[in-house]
Amino acid sequence: MFLCTKGFIMDLFSWFFLYIFFHFLCFDSAQGQTTSHSSCTEEFQCGNLRNLSFPFYKSTQLDCGLCKVDCDVSPNPIIELEGVKYQALDKSDVFVRLQDSSLGELLKNSSCQIFEKNVSISFSPSITYRLDSLLTLYKCYRSQESRHEEFFNSESYQSYNVCESFILYYNTSVNFVQEFDLPSGCFFIQLPMSRNLEEKSNNSGLFHLLTDEVILGWTVSDECNQCYYTGGRCQTDNTTNKFHCAYTFVLDAGNRKTKVIVTVAVFLSCCAGILILLFCFRKRTFWYKCLMFWESKTEDHRNIEAFLKNSGPYGPKRYTYSEVKEMTTRFKNKLGQGGLVMYTEEVCRMGNMWQ
Repeated sequence: MFLCTKGFIMDLFSWFFLYIFFHFLCFDSAQGQTTSHSSCTEEFQCGNLRNLSFPFYKSTQLDCGLCKVDCDVSPNPIIELEGVKYQALDKSDVFVRLQDSSLGELLKNSSCQIFEKNVSISFSPSITYRLDSLLTLYKCYRSQESRHEEFFNSESYQSYNVCESFILYYNTSVNFVQEFDLPSGCFFIQLPMSRNLEEKSNNSGLFHLLTDEVILGWTVSDECNQCYYTGGRCQTDNTTNKFHCAYTFVLDAGNRKTKVIVTVAVFLSCCAGILILLFCFRKRTFWYKCLMFWESKTEDHRNIEAFLKNSGPYGPKRYTYSEVKEMTTRFKNKLGQGGLVMYTEEVCRMGNMWQ
């Protein structure tokens, strides 16, 4: 029994020290981190864009916003949108004029590779981007050309069929994607459109309608603003495509009040853990004692039962504690005591008669 209890005590202390080590490890690692908002620059200078703030963030400060900007390049800062890098030419209120240099090169060369690009930005529940102005082009492969011409009739759409493998259909008076089912082999793209269309004739070609510059506007959702300015990160749930605010629950190195709260919480957790382990130790020890006692008495109990059974009606009789207590009048008449036995004056009972 002693060996079993000793082994249990060793296990108890091992688990206890692991518990304490885990708590302090988590606490120390939390001290070295900061929340996404507290470590971010509220407002920063960025070349010709002057002062920028959320939703923009420096390329050196990840997770501090929704739109990354590199201010350390020349001649203009670079804003990245969905992996595409634009030069930021100037800023006016909540609008930034962007330029896509690679788009400009393709325009100069009148290359059909430009129609492999698409500057439209996918939906986000955190922020809404507006790109002005965009020309919507319906790009259809030539394999079903006759069917496409029936769908995009000449009264509503102009066509551009210079490119080898596809035909483009467009309407300069419509700069948004119309909601209808496209025929098979067709899909839409959007490219920046020049704002001086009145100076260009329809016969000047599609490339003359396009430009490498676009005006970017943005609106941050109320949910995202509240999330960011309370220390969270604006994210999108990939399953539901809905807004999700992620809180890191880590400490600010300069926030002493938070440190004190976390220290007290860890201390109380450790105390609670100690009390729980002590309670389990008490229960476990008591259980072991009962088990060992029962195991030691089991064999003697079997021997006594066998002896009483084999003795027949003339063998010794067994009395319960309550019967002995009654026969001795609650152990009042004590005659003597020796060893572990107390001798009392007993009244023997045979059958229903007291003698």
